[in-house]
Amino acid sequence: MRRTPEPRPFWLSHLRRAGRFLTGIPRPLAWALVFGWMGGVWWLSATTIDLPLPEDARWRPLFTNLGHAPLFGVLALLLAGALLGPSVSSDPASGPGALPVLSPTRALVIGLWAGTWGIVDEWHQSRVPGRDATVLDVATDLVGVLCTLWVVTYVLRADALELGTRRRLLVGVLLCLLAASVATFLPLS
Repeated sequence: MRRTPEPRPFWLSHLRRAGRFLTGIPRPLAWALVFGWMGGVWWLSATTIDLPLPEDARWRPLFTNLGHAPLFGVLALLLAGALLGPSVSSDPASGPGALPVLSPTRALVIGLWAGTWGIVDEWHQSRVPGRDATVLDVATDLVGVLCTLWVVTYVLRADALELGTRRRLLVGVLLCLLAASVATFLPLS
C-alpha cells in the first residue's frame, strides 16, 4: 500500500515559530501582554459591539458569539508564552531553539485562569446596560481555550506532523463554530 507523503509543514513551522517568539519575550513584557489582553477583553465587554453587517443580518448574533472563542484562545496563547518563558522554555541538554514543553499542570493553570476570566468577564458584561451574559458564552470561551491548548500541546511535540496540525486546527475551528452556534441558537429559558 502506497503512503501519501507528508504535506509541506506550513502550519506546523509557522506555529512553532510563533511559539518560539512568544516564549522568547522577556517575562515582564509577556505578563504585560497577558494583563493588557485581559483589559482589552474587559473593555470589549463594556462596549456595544457594532459589526459591519447589515442590521437585518440574521447571522449577526452568531458572529458576535463566535468572537468569544478566539478572544480567549489568544489569552491562552499569551498565558502559555508567559508561563513557558525563557527560563523554562527548554531542556538545556536539547540546545538553543528547542521547543518548550507544556506540562499538564501548566495547561491546567492556563485553562483555569482563562476560564475564570471568562466567568468574571460575563459577570461584568451582565452589569453593562444593553449587554447580557450566558453560561453558553462562558462555554464558548472555554472551547476556544481548550482547542488552543490542544493545538499548542501537539505543535510542541517533537513528533508533530503537518497533517496532525492541520486536522487539529480544522477540528478546533469547527468546535468553536459549534459552540458559538449553540450559544446563539439554543434557547435558554
